[in-house]
Amino acid sequence: MAIERKSGRRFKQAKSQSRNTFNLGTFKVLLVFLVLIPIVFYFIAPEIRNSFISYQTGQIYERFHKISTAKRHYESAYKSSEQKNLKAQWKFAQMCNYLEEYNSALKATTNVIEEIKPADQALLSKFYLEQGRANEGLEDFDAAMISYSRGAKLDADNYHVLIGLGKMYRVKGDYKRSRKTLEDAVNIHKLRSPEAHYELALTYIAENNNADALDELDYALSQLPSRKLKHKAQQKKNEIIAN
Repeated sequence: MAIERKSGRRFKQAKSQSRNTFNLGTFKVLLVFLVLIPIVFYFIAPEIRNSFISYQTGQIYERFHKISTAKRHYESAYKSSEQKNLKAQWKFAQMCNYLEEYNSALKATTNVIEEIKPADQALLSKFYLEQGRANEGLEDFDAAMISYSRGAKLDADNYHVLIGLGKMYRVKGDYKRSRKTLEDAVNIHKLRSPEAHYELALTYIAENNNADALDELDYALSQLPSRKLKHKAQQKKNEIIAN
């Protein structure tokens, strides 16, 4: 019994020493990184450094929903680099659409799509998405449908373009294709996009299928992050119940 106690104490001491060694090693690694990162940044080309910093700053402001400020930093990020930070330009277009500055978003996306033509198909699909949103905001629904369709062909996992495409089919009165496209959007996204469910509900309403519409609205209301969209969903639900 005494031997077991001694053995247990030795094991605890060894474990404690191992933890202390690990913590010290981790601290040294972090310290090296903290020293090296500013040095590396100093020697990087200024335009690349400035572009990176502006992009990361834009990300921070976007997380805090400071969309106008985020837009300025994203614009600075892609304009400050000769290599053109395409992700920053896409984010700039996205912020413009959030702010309903559709002409600016359209100009930013069309420039990339027609002149730069990035090889990254997933990124190009995102540019088509924002181009579609800009055209939709300007009520050019034919152009929006073309943009969404091209985006969907480039990236089968981009459920956002399918949501846009489903909306355009509904605007055109093609409810069957709208429903099929939005169902595809729901099935693609593992976390089940609440926006896709909301748009699917609107298509069900257009088809006078209020029972399925209520199911979709209930799910959307429980998950939608946007207060504005949640308010619209609640209004639609109230209208169905009232009738």
